[in-house]
Amino acid sequence: GAVNSSVFLTVAPDKRTLYEPFLTSPLPAKKYDMLKIASAAVGTAYIDLYTPLRAEVTNQSVDVYWPNDTHWGALGHEIVGTTIAKAISAAPN
Repeated sequence: GAVNSSVFLTVAPDKRTLYEPFLTSPLPAKKYDMLKIASAAVGTAYIDLYTPLRAEVTNQSVDVYWPNDTHWGALGHEIVGTTIAKAISAAPN
């Protein structure tokens, strides 16, 4: 028989996107904003990682990203994993 499954899309926001308001020097404009493009293209199948990560950055949480790196720290991984798990578990079967 046929199997129904849900497909989701997410775009991991880069460090520049999350921390840009805190930078002291302006950066060149981005050619594409993949967060907006992806969310507009797939609607409810899009998992928004920007909002929860940005909330932690705004609250000055440490370990969202490594200080001198573009990779998530432990907190960043926890936020992304929890956000994706919640979206998948809330999806209708």
